[in-house]
Amino acid sequence: MRVLRETLATLAGNVALDSLLLDRCDGELEEPALRLCLDPSHAVPYCHRKKEVAERRAILREYLARPELIGHFHWNGSEILSDRGRGDLHLAAGTGDLGKEFHAAVKARAQELPQPVTLEHFHGLPALDAELAYIDSLAARPLS
Repeated sequence: MRVLRETLATLAGNVALDSLLLDRCDGELEEPALRLCLDPSHAVPYCHRKKEVAERRAILREYLARPELIGHFHWNGSEILSDRGRGDLHLAAGTGDLGKEFHAAVKARAQELPQPVTLEHFHGLPALDAELAYIDSLAARPLS
């Protein structure tokens, strides 16, 4: 348990975590304040380990399949289809190709959390206005 906690303290916001670690978090962590950060621009490069786009999308869906393990978001867009998504893009939410369903699921979980979502990028005021309008237009909906 101590090793798991130390690992999570080191990795939580910076590395995409696989389903084995997610299972261990759920089964062993009894500390509500210690939860994962989902940052799509960090998760998508991990998804790019798979050649097929369907496999990449399946990995990305795994992160939102266990919303109770996600404690906060660094909400952004990325590119799961092109090699460009192998980088830490931090695009505005709604840009890139993660899709409306993914962003609607992020919004659904974010609304359940007591702390605000972080938009840790700035691409100018017009882009911020467009991003906020996009987020506002989404109907919050968990992945089905």
